[in-house]
Amino acid sequence: DVCFLRLCLATKDGFQAVVSTQSTGSNRPIKVTLFHTENVRSVLSRARKLRTAESPTVDFSKIYIAPDRSKEERITHQRLVAEMKKLAEAKPTQHHTIRNGRVISFDKDS
Repeated sequence: DVCFLRLCLATKDGFQAVVSTQSTGSNRPIKVTLFHTENVRSVLSRARKLRTAESPTVDFSKIYIAPDRSKEERITHQRLVAEMKKLAEAKPTQHHTIRNGRVISFDKDS
């Protein structure tokens, strides 16, 4: 909980955090609302760096940061990820990514 909020606080942006009630054996999501889209992008782009961070009190490898998506957005994103995986198998010499609601491919060496 602390590292997630610390990551958001590092943006120096106003935010609102909602912590769910904890139940045994389940995840405890925290919903954080940032007020500037630039800071949302910054937090999401730095989220993968959390995996390699070290702390004696928190296991960062079990913390996930993801955008809050509507049901339609989740379905669309799942479809795009499936399409991207098929392209990755068909064209392994290219790098594939999702941008602006579509799959983009380009050579790995560029």
